[in-house]
Amino acid sequence: MALPGLLIIGAQKCGTSTLHASLGSHRQVCFPMNPANGKTIKEMNYFGNLWDRGHDWYASHYQDDSRIALDSTPNYLCDIEAHERMAQVLPDARLIVSLRDPIARAYSQFNHYSQHIEVTRTWDWRRPGESLAANIQAELDEPKRRWYGLLARGYYERQLQHLLSFFPRERIHVMIMERWIADPDRYFDELLAFADLEPQELTKNAVHMRAYTVDPLDRDLDRQLREIYRPHNERLFEWLGESIDEWN
Repeated sequence: MALPGLLIIGAQKCGTSTLHASLGSHRQVCFPMNPANGKTIKEMNYFGNLWDRGHDWYASHYQDDSRIALDSTPNYLCDIEAHERMAQVLPDARLIVSLRDPIARAYSQFNHYSQHIEVTRTWDWRRPGESLAANIQAELDEPKRRWYGLLARGYYERQLQHLLSFFPRERIHVMIMERWIADPDRYFDELLAFADLEPQELTKNAVHMRAYTVDPLDRDLDRQLREIYRPHNERLFEWLGESIDEWN
């Protein structure tokens, strides 16, 4: 029984499902599996909502010790408690973070949640069923705990900086979604090198692509969000040592 050596920890709506499927196509990687029915699982959520189930429960989902196990749970990045828990249980794990223009990410999350209001009603938005602008303003008035929220999930630098309290920088691999979508061969090769996996052609099929059914992003709201995210993005660029021109 082998615990995960690789974790895709976020961010939500930044292509984590596609990365999960792509990495899972590698011959050296295996997914967690439900011991009751043998079905594979993407998001274990152990270091977040399911922490109380205990270490033995988590370990029971990883039966293949001949390959590197993968846990892909995008909530780990924005969950402040998950950072310490991951370090406690998996101190040598390699962490993969995919980021996307935070405005596009927030809009995608709003679209997703709006399509499933009854399910997402208790999730991290403030005004289920109301406009994106109303939800953003409500979150500004009353921020969500940790970095949950349509807005706060896009404060990437804060989350990465906190993660550094528990993992060394060389254990964290940041990918920019706009780049790896445009040039998967290059960035997937870099991903395999980081993960210490043998070179191999990975599948590149987009997973969980969701049609947009909400109103287009309002120009005034876009302008407001750009001002909100500007200092956060600038700190992220400094953290990364480069600007992300695709976000402009």
